[in-house]
Amino acid sequence: MDKHERPYKCDKPQCAKLLGFTYSGGLLRHEREVHGMHGGPKEQLFCPIKHCKRHTEQGFTRRENLQEHLRRVHKLQDVESIEAAAQDALTPGTAPSDHDSDDDNRSTKRKRMSVVSQSEDAPEEDVRTQLKKLRLENAELRGMGETQRAEINEMKEQIKLLAEQLAASQTVQLPRWRPNGSTT
Repeated sequence: MDKHERPYKCDKPQCAKLLGFTYSGGLLRHEREVHGMHGGPKEQLFCPIKHCKRHTEQGFTRRENLQEHLRRVHKLQDVESIEAAAQDALTPGTAPSDHDSDDDNRSTKRKRMSVVSQSEDAPEEDVRTQLKKLRLENAELRGMGETQRAEINEMKEQIKLLAEQLAASQTVQLPRWRPNGSTT
């Protein structure tokens, strides 16, 4: 079998657009996690961010998927914050017990951040700490840029002086030759 062949297909109509799976285990995992077949998903991991729809509604079955969600959706870039958030999701009792069906808590994808941040204090604090980090990093980068510009200007001056010294040292007066063979 070619490694690009995907002979294992899901027969559910909502999965008609899927390319298929390269091995039977992939199809079984898909059926277990997506369709709840074969005993259903083993354990749900919920997003620790309270205003996220994945906090209450549909969690993740694999830790890697939760980490990718935290990195992409919530812009948690550093490894410590992703690991800490993933650990929060793994601790027992973090599966939310209250399933609010309000529109405020459901999907925040297209809502303004001011509306979302007013409803929850924890994400606001998280945003504030990220903002402080970004401001510090920005100031550090500006300082590095100024230092580099000063170094570049200094190097330009050195190059200019060296070019002048080289031009002065290469200026050689050749003796003039006269047609009678004498020099001046």
